[in-house]
Amino acid sequence: MGLRRGEALGLAWEDVDLDRGRLTVRQALHRVNGALRLDPVKTDTSVAVLPIPVPVVSILRAHRHRPLEERFAAGSQWRDTGLVFTTSRGGFIEPRNANRMFHDVCTKANVPHLRHSCATLVVLAAITPPVRQDPTGHAR
Repeated sequence: MGLRRGEALGLAWEDVDLDRGRLTVRQALHRVNGALRLDPVKTDTSVAVLPIPVPVVSILRAHRHRPLEERFAAGSQWRDTGLVFTTSRGGFIEPRNANRMFHDVCTKANVPHLRHSCATLVVLAAITPPVRQDPTGHAR
């Protein structure tokens, strides 16, 4: 969907509306002074409501049940962050680990390793400029 790494890692379930097929980007996960923390997005204009493609809605519905299984397995070590993407114990995902996972998946799928791949795909799909700006947060 063209989210920045921190936006994806900071995405909370409360900001995902699977029934309406949209999500709101309000916060991002960053490493600051050696610690991972959630911060609001940089500016008010950075807050974005994005449509979720139908296939992604299905994937997120299935993914929503994963934490329940992991919570049971983690027991008292479970950390309830409310985030969409977490470690198997519910904690923050280290951004560098997310990069490694993303690059591995892209390599296996034989697609470029760039966030801007989203923009390239919407251009190739002949999506009109106003619509294609929204997923990546680009002004132009």
